[in-house]
Amino acid sequence: MNSRRHIVYGLVFGLLIASAVFIGACKQSGGGGGKRYKLAFVTNNASDFWTISRKGTEKAAAELPNVEIDFRIDSDGTAAEQQRIVDDLLAKGVNGFAISPIDPVNQTQMLNRAAQQSLVVTQDSDAPNSNRVCYIGTDNVGAGRQAGDLIKEALPEGGKIMLFVGSRDAANAQQRYQGIKEALQGSNIQILDVRTDSTDRVRAK
Repeated sequence: MNSRRHIVYGLVFGLLIASAVFIGACKQSGGGGGKRYKLAFVTNNASDFWTISRKGTEKAAAELPNVEIDFRIDSDGTAAEQQRIVDDLLAKGVNGFAISPIDPVNQTQMLNRAAQQSLVVTQDSDAPNSNRVCYIGTDNVGAGRQAGDLIKEALPEGGKIMLFVGSRDAANAQQRYQGIKEALQGSNIQILDVRTDSTDRVRAK
């Protein structure tokens, strides 16, 4: 629970850093001191996880008087919905946005197009081959190794386990899986399969 809270707080703090990056870059391009900047935060699903991050964006907006922040939730957890959100933000002239890419490999072209018009930061899940300014979030391979160590503590004699993720396409899910596999190497613990739920709580249950 504490680890998850730290991750959430890290994402919230990341938004504040990203906001500063966006504003500084806009000012360097010649913007006046009275100009307002439009920033956005784009989630990868509608999970309650993002509720705390929304509070962070509201706090940032209150502390940065020239900044308007648009918090967008990907309602169905698909790359297509993220594409629609990004297109809408760009049409509204957003100066920069932070996004958690659902399918980074197939979204790289979309992010590169967006980066030609706006500053792009990835958060929570990365798209390292895109033209995003930076990635802000957890070391997901390291998080996977920590999870693997906990699994070994829970099953000291070994056993069979199943892993569950929202989407196998997301970089964070792939990296966490990689970390778990690395941590379990040489143990008597067998990963039977990785199941996905597309962030659907009923399906997950």
